[in-house]
Amino acid sequence: LLASCSGKSELVINGKTDQEVDMAYVMSGRDTLASAPVQAGAFTLTVPVDQHELVYLVEGDKSRSAIVCEKGKIKYEMSEGFATVSGAKLNDSYMKYRAAQKDLTDQYMKAYEAEDQELIDSLYEQAEQIEKTFYEENASNYLGLYMLRSSLQYGMDADELEAALAKLDNETAEYDDAKSLAERVELLKKTAIGNDYIEINLPDRDGNPIALSSVVGEGKYVLVDFWASW
Repeated sequence: LLASCSGKSELVINGKTDQEVDMAYVMSGRDTLASAPVQAGAFTLTVPVDQHELVYLVEGDKSRSAIVCEKGKIKYEMSEGFATVSGAKLNDSYMKYRAAQKDLTDQYMKAYEAEDQELIDSLYEQAEQIEKTFYEENASNYLGLYMLRSSLQYGMDADELEAALAKLDNETAEYDDAKSLAERVELLKKTAIGNDYIEINLPDRDGNPIALSSVVGEGKYVLVDFWASW
């Protein structure tokens, strides 16, 4: 009843572009969520929102710009190859992050051409701080989950990742990506340094089964090399 009173859950995109294209689309993977003709450089797209996710606004065959699929209205403008988005909470936050990244990238290219290693090192530190700040500002919502999934999880141990997942709001905690990261927490706990090893029994290169326990002995180091034909 409450959902029906609040109206449809959809994202409305009012767009302008300086590119010569006939159509604009919103894509999730290979799926087209919405499409609209571009007339005099303007278009309007209405996208159904089942849950928050990062999607792409595609202008013909000219460009792909990442936006957050969230309920509300946003303004989108493509100018000289760079898209700006405003008007909804998650998109505003993501746009701020992207703009900061673009600024650092521009500075990096100049520093690289000038072979200014000191500035390059400083820019790397700034990039890490921007990523950290962006995560902290969005730790409870979809963007926080996006950062965990895409990069931050790889530098976290089980306790750190579990604590990060605990910060997610109830809705985001039910997303498949959050559940996948929760499974990763359990794996990290099982394989943490100091735990007993997990038994492995697999064929060697001659096809003979070999158990890890058959070669592990007290006071011995064992290197396990997982080999595959590729």
